[in-house]
Parts: sequence; C-alpha cells; structure tokens
Amino acid sequence: MTVYIYGLKCPHSGQVRYIGKSTKPSVRLYGHLGAAVRGEYNHHTARWLRKLIAAGARPELVILHTVAEGERWQDAERAAIAAALESGNKLTNATAGGEGLDYINQEDDARYRRNLSRSLKALWNTPERKKEASQRSLRAWADPAVTARRLASMVAAQNKPDVKARIAVAMAEVNARPSVKATRSRKSKRNWQDENYRAVIIAARNDPTFAEQQGARLKSRWRDDGHRTKMQEARWPEDKRREQAERLKNPECAEKIKRALSDPETIRRRNAAIKASWARRKATAMLNRSSFNETDGTSSMRARAIKVDRGAIARGDCAG
Repeated sequence: MTVYIYGLKCPHSGQVRYIGKSTKPSVRLYGHLGAAVRGEYNHHTARWLRKLIAAGARPELVILHTVAEGERWQDAERAAIAAALESGNKLTNATAGGEGLDYINQEDDARYRRNLSRSLKALWNTPERKKEASQRSLRAWADPAVTARRLASMVAAQNKPDVKARIAVAMAEVNARPSVKATRSRKSKRNWQDENYRAVIIAARNDPTFAEQQGARLKSRWRDDGHRTKMQEARWPEDKRREQAERLKNPECAEKIKRALSDPETIRRRNAAIKASWARRKATAMLNRSSFNETDGTSSMRARAIKVDRGAIARGDCAG
C-alpha cells in the first residue's frame, strides 16, 4: 500500500508546520482538525490548529513524498522533517519522525523521560508486575538474536567517549569509598585462604605468557606521557626529586655514587637487597592487597621496589 508523507502548511506564513504520514492524507487532515476542535489533545500541533480555526482559517495539505509499497516510509518521514527544519520551517512535530522517540525539543524529551520513569516505577511496585517483567526479561535474554543485539548496543554505547568519561568518574567515586575498599579487602583475604584459588593465581602469575603480556601492558602505559608523569609524581614526589637533584650537584656525592655503583661488592649487595626487598613486597602484596588486578601487578611492583632501593642506596652512600 502506498504511503504519503504530507505536510500541513500555514496559510498565513506559508511555512510547513507539521509533517506526518498516511495512506489517506485528506482523511487524516480531517482527523487532525476534528481532534483539535474536540480538545482531545493539548500538544503543540493541536494548539496551532485550534488557533487557525479560531481565526477562520485552516491548514493547506501538501504531499511531500510518495513511498511505494515495500519501501520504508520511516526513512522518508525522518528525511522530510530534517529537511524542513534545516530550511527554517517552525515545525510543531514533537519527534524526528519514523515512530522514533528522539524528541526535537529538549523540554519534550525531559517530560517524556519523567513520565516514563513514573510509569516504570508504578509497574515495579507490585509483586505481580515484578514477576511478570522478570519472566519477560528472561525469555528475551534466552533468545540468541536478542542477546546479540543487546550486547552489541551496550558495547557501542560504552565505547562512546562521553559515556566512558561518565563511567570513569562514577567508578572513581565508588572505588574511593571506604566501605567499598573494606569489602574488597575482606573478600580478597577470604579468597586467598582458599588453597585452590591461591594455586590458580600463583600458577597464572608464574606463566611466562603472563609476564610477557604484563610487560607489554606496562610498556604501553609508560609510553603515555600523562600516565608516566602521574606515576613518577606518585612514586617520587617533586620535593624529593629536587632534593636529589641538589644532592647530585655536589661533586663529592657524585663521586661516591659513581664508585659505589662500579664496585663489584656493592653491586652484589645491592642486587641481594633488591631481591630480598622484592620477596618481602611480593609476600605482603599476595596476603594484603585488596584486589588482584591483572593489569597493574608484579612487574610494576618490581619496578617500584628497584627504584626505591636505588634511591635508598644513593642516599645512603651520600650520607656515608
């Protein structure tokens, strides 16, 4: 059946004020006028029509596009509305057409969302409705096509920069809560008491593939200037860096460090101290860390241990 994309033109301004679709546009026009006279609706289009009728006028019906059978009238209607808006026509349409819910006016969109929120809350306030909605949701997720479509939509939404930024802010706020930290710590310690869980974690971290992947991740993150600066400031504050720089300007101190770093015995003791420090840190981390984050684990901890011990050796040599 042929579908017509029609417009209602204002007899005073000559502008198209409303765009719709119908298989019988003339009949649809009388439907608009009758509903406006009877006061069935109070939206923008109805108010405009009542104003025209009160002035003794009526809109002019114009056919904007003819959609043949089998074609999508939704695309044609949306294109007609977009073209009319771009041309400066002050449409009374609430949405962008095609039976979609993307409102043109932000106030209409906010009003729709408030009404939808109230309706959904009323729906979930009864046990029967909750059970019905739960069963309907389970049936929908059991359909592979529905599941694939929903997951694809969720992934696409989460990949948007603005969505990522909002998620990052929300997660940072949640992760900073003392109650969340305490809960994760208790869960981590409880899990670590399970021998099977502990064996799986240790085996995964001893896997050469894990070390390669961990190294690649850390190198990639370290190449990011922002991340590198942030980590440097966290591990070696600005005041400590200035203090160390001033200390190294002393020729005597620089010579002591040079001799210490080239002495085989000092190198042996330093390596032994680093290994011992790393063993202590690893044992402490395995028992007390609040979560086992695969992307910021052993390699970064080893690097931190080495850096701290080098700084300690340098300061110790200067003091001596």
